[in-house]
Amino acid sequence: MAAVAAESDADLCAAVSAGRAAADALLKRHEKLIWSCVHRLQLPDWVDRDDIFQAGQVALAHAATKWTEGAGAKFTTYARTAIWNAVVNESRKQQKKATSFDDRPNDPDGSDLLNTLAAPEPTDPPEWLVKGIGRLSPVLRRVVVLHFGLEGEPRTWGEIASATGMTVAVAKRALELALAQLTPQTV
Repeated sequence: MAAVAAESDADLCAAVSAGRAAADALLKRHEKLIWSCVHRLQLPDWVDRDDIFQAGQVALAHAATKWTEGAGAKFTTYARTAIWNAVVNESRKQQKKATSFDDRPNDPDGSDLLNTLAAPEPTDPPEWLVKGIGRLSPVLRRVVVLHFGLEGEPRTWGEIASATGMTVAVAKRALELALAQLTPQTV
């Protein structure tokens, strides 16, 4: 391993596909580069930096197989770009996952909030939800009311977008943000 670690980046990149020792040596050599990219991101405390670091490692290994010596950029320049893009994408995935519908709050009785509000028969929303909706910004409140039909029939995403002047994607994101704020604990 000591002999592998002394080789240049170009030699290591050429040897990566041939053996694990070269890949390990390349990852070890550029570990600080990956961590510097991870630490440059301004991440909330709940984001798992080790997962983001692993995405950077995968990007480094992939960059090693794609980089060509003499193509214009040094390997570290090429790798830094690949690593940066990977850690940014992974951090976005983690942050989006944290506010996705998979993490939506449950009603205190254990029922799913979306099922409570989008039930086929009209149901009265829980008191904490009604209070929470009142605390939302007018834009978020409007999206929630339209989506769940709290003032009539539930609307489609296209209808919500038209009524609020948003795109469908922005309207969906607004609902995610609103649901993240609507929990029994925050009311």
